[in-house]
Amino acid sequence: MMLAVIFGLASRQQPLLGWPVIGPYGGDAAWAMAAYAGSRLIYPARSIMMITVLSLATAFSVELSQLIRLEWLDEIRSTRIGALLLGRGFPWSDLPAYAVGTAVATMVDAIVRHRSWQRAA
Repeated sequence: MMLAVIFGLASRQQPLLGWPVIGPYGGDAAWAMAAYAGSRLIYPARSIMMITVLSLATAFSVELSQLIRLEWLDEIRSTRIGALLLGRGFPWSDLPAYAVGTAVATMVDAIVRHRSWQRAA
């Protein structure tokens, strides 16, 4: 999770900010990866598919919540941590970035679990 956070924050800074795909979408993909890692920490025994669905639903829900304009919610989003956790605006392009981040996290989880299973056998 920490690697996803570090990458996400770095993607919003130079020189990564200027990269064609990483600059605009890297932070969103990293956010979804962190959501996956958080879901895995909370539910370690759940299947990979369940964690994938849960984390993607969380990411999409947070993104879609940006369409809701409530004063108290906008105040939270106006802070640095609020913007990092809840976002500020709703571009449709963030949804595929969340899907890619979730897919990458799912693949890493599957590889790690497969290797752990092989070592145990």
